[in-house]
Amino acid sequence: MQRLGWIWIVLALTGAALAKEPVRVVLPNGMSVIVQETYASPTVSLNVFVRVGSLQETPDTTGLAHFYEHMFFRGTPTRSGLDFKKEIESLGGITNASTSRDMTHYYINMPSAYAKEGLQLLSDALMNADLEKAGIDKEREVVLEEYRIGENNPARIASDKLFEMAFPGHPYGRSVIGDKSNLESYQREKFAFWKSHYYVPSRTCVVVVGDVDADQIIAEARQLFGSFKGTGEPAKTFPRPQPPAEPVYRTETAPVNRSFVLLGYLGPSVHDQPDVVEVDVLSFLVGQGKGSLLDKQVVDEKKAFSCDVSFLTQSQPGLIVVAAVADPKKADETRQAVLATIDKVRQGEFTQEDIDRAKNMLINSYRFGNESNSGKASSLGFYETLDKVDFATHYIANIQKVDKAALVKAANKYFIDNHYGLTLAPKGRKDSRS
Repeated sequence: MQRLGWIWIVLALTGAALAKEPVRVVLPNGMSVIVQETYASPTVSLNVFVRVGSLQETPDTTGLAHFYEHMFFRGTPTRSGLDFKKEIESLGGITNASTSRDMTHYYINMPSAYAKEGLQLLSDALMNADLEKAGIDKEREVVLEEYRIGENNPARIASDKLFEMAFPGHPYGRSVIGDKSNLESYQREKFAFWKSHYYVPSRTCVVVVGDVDADQIIAEARQLFGSFKGTGEPAKTFPRPQPPAEPVYRTETAPVNRSFVLLGYLGPSVHDQPDVVEVDVLSFLVGQGKGSLLDKQVVDEKKAFSCDVSFLTQSQPGLIVVAAVADPKKADETRQAVLATIDKVRQGEFTQEDIDRAKNMLINSYRFGNESNSGKASSLGFYETLDKVDFATHYIANIQKVDKAALVKAANKYFIDNHYGLTLAPKGRKDSRS
């Protein structure tokens, strides 16, 4: 153990020597730029984050944030979609994108020698997307295929239904992929509306992490993105979701062999400090990894095949999800066992060893996720888009501050009796609590 400890210290010091602190500037048009110099390899991760996701959608625009993501590299007046692909690949780069409830994220990972060329490609796609009908029709088929795949994914089905229960009338209650009828009908004017309203400087953050010079990258960003204009739509405010007056349980059937038993608890938002970090630790304490409380008290006791807790930090209050996979004949027993463990947590029935395990797992998970340039950039951009980049740079220090008293307080605040429960059962079987 002592030898491993020294190895970890050496690795930590080496990592610190291979990266500088992030530099953040805001351009005159309101767009933020974050650059972190790293020197482990001659590579760079170039990222654009836009603060728009399914949260900004209405019933008439469901799935549009994700559909627009597919259109980002489809072409501009000076480049076709094929041109983008060829240029990125010729520079040794790879690209991808993702859409969530709060943001849309695009990136190019490539040799750092071509960082300027990569930024130019991103700026062209961001500001000049032409949204031609041929591209829309082609990407429509891709998006609809993703929709069809989701229809046959039990985990996706269960998650969407639980969020629908927990966020009635709130955009978080709608699936990011959207409604099929909307996806089939969208034409160019919808995408043009989305671009003019949300793809604007004040909602955009460019993050560059890699073997680059920060001052040079910032100067290039000023040149490439300086003409980026638009004020877009004012930020919307949403009423804070409230827990139900009493526990709400529902059973749905699907073509599955095992039951998916889910519990949903309304959690904090990124703005609820220090609660959001405490809930992160709480999630690992209760249901992440071998040795978690649910693993010891539910899985090891043969009351579920697996059981875990997940919580994603979001701009609005998120959902703490407890998910178990169970024998359909024991779904109710599984739920009761999970609730019993949660009740013990509220009573403080866990040890300092349990806390240390959870904090170490969370810290190491964060560190491992930030080892690559792409991982670092994802963290910096994610928290800058939700709130501010300081959340990312102070995250580990804030985890280390969490103690047992804070965890018990958070458990009693968020793991309340009035929560949501969903069982996804094999067709032909109904839960006794439905």
